[in-house]
Amino acid sequence: MEDTKKIIEAQYLLKDLISGDHDIANRDDFNSMSGTNIKEALKLIVDNPLLSDNQKKYIIMNIWRIHYRKKPPSIQEFLTPKWLGATALSIYDHVRKDLETFWDPFSPYRHMVLAPAIGYGKSFECAVSVLYINVHLNLMRDPKKFFGLNKASSIVSALISFSLEKAKQVLLQPFYQILLTSSKFKRVRKEETLSIRQKEYPDKIIWTSAGKVGSFQFTNDLHIIVASEPYQILGLTLIAGVLSELSFFIERGVSAETIWGIYNDTKGRIYSRFGNQYFASSFLDSSPNDMEVSPIDKYIFSGEAVKNSLNYVVTSSHWAVHPSKYPIWQKTKETFPVFRGNGAQPPRMLMKEEIENYSITEIYNVPIDVKQNFIDSLKKSVKDYCGWPSGSDTKLFDDFNVIEQSFTN
Repeated sequence: MEDTKKIIEAQYLLKDLISGDHDIANRDDFNSMSGTNIKEALKLIVDNPLLSDNQKKYIIMNIWRIHYRKKPPSIQEFLTPKWLGATALSIYDHVRKDLETFWDPFSPYRHMVLAPAIGYGKSFECAVSVLYINVHLNLMRDPKKFFGLNKASSIVSALISFSLEKAKQVLLQPFYQILLTSSKFKRVRKEETLSIRQKEYPDKIIWTSAGKVGSFQFTNDLHIIVASEPYQILGLTLIAGVLSELSFFIERGVSAETIWGIYNDTKGRIYSRFGNQYFASSFLDSSPNDMEVSPIDKYIFSGEAVKNSLNYVVTSSHWAVHPSKYPIWQKTKETFPVFRGNGAQPPRMLMKEEIENYSITEIYNVPIDVKQNFIDSLKKSVKDYCGWPSGSDTKLFDDFNVIEQSFTN
C-alpha cells in the first residue's frame, strides 16, 4: 500500500518535472525516489488513457529531464562545431561512422577495439568518446545517484599508454585542444570555483586543469587522468579507460602477461563499478605490431576479439580509408602483391608466379604508389599501410624454414 502511494505521488512529480518545473529536482520526496519507483511511475503516465498521443509523445521526448539539468547531445549533435568547434569540420567520414555506430543508444557495444593502419584517427576517436561520456555526466543532475555510487567516489576516465609522455601526447592533447577551441567549454583556474561557475554559465561545460585527482576535472566530481602503470588506476571508480599502443609495451620490456593484465584489469574495474551500462566503456587504440609476441595483436588478428558481442572491432588498410592519397592507383588500379607474413614466415613482396603458393587471404594487393616504401622497409610498411602485425625486425630468426633446413633426417 505504501509503495502504491509512493508511485502515485511520483507520477505527479515526474509529470511536472518533465513539463519543465526544475524545482521538483531539488525536493526531498523526488530525491528519495528509487529507480524502480521512477520506472513504475513513468509507466502509469504513459499508459494513462486520458492523455492524447501528442501528450504521450511529449513526455517520451522529454524524459531526459528526470536525470539531466540540460538536454544532452546525441552523438550526431556532438560531432558538430557547436560542441567540438572547428575540429568537427575535419572529422574523417569513417571516424564519424565508427562513433555514430558505437554511441547509438541501442548499440550493444561497450568496448571499442581499434587496430587499423596508420593515420586512421584512432586516438581522436578515443578522445572524443571520453569527452562525450564526460559531457553527458556533467549535464546529469547527479551521476553518482544515477549509477548507484557512493557519494565519496570520484568518477574517473583513464588515458593509459606505455609512458605518461605518450599518453599526454597521443590521448590528452586532442582532448585538450577541443576544450580550448570549442565555445561550449569554459576553463576556470581553481577547482573550488567549478560549481560556482557552472551555475553562472549553465549552458557551458566548466572544467579546470587544477584538479587534485588528475589532469582535468569537471563538475559532478568527474576527472580525467593519465597513467602508464597498473597501480595508477587502483581503487578508482573507473567509468572509461583508453589503452593506447599496448602492443608497444613489449619494446619497453613489459611482459606479455602484464600487457594482457593491464587490458583486462581496466575492463574489469569498469565492469565492477558500472556493469555493462551505457557510458561504461573501454577503448583499445592499438597499432599493429607483432602477433607472435603481443597478446593484444593476437587477440585482435586471430579473430578472437570479434567473437565478443560487446566489442566493436575495426581493422583496415590505409588505402581503404584514404584512397585519395593513392592517385596513381586510383587512375590505373595498378597494384603489387605482398605476402603479409605469418608465424612461420616473414612478409615478402611476391613475383606474380609466386602468388599461387600462398593463401589468397594472406596476400595484399597494395597500390603501386607506395611500392618504394615496401622495398625500403617491408615489415614496417606492412604494419603501417596494410594494417597487419608483421613482426619485429629485432628477431634473430623470423623464418622457421631457415631453422628447419639446418637439420637433416
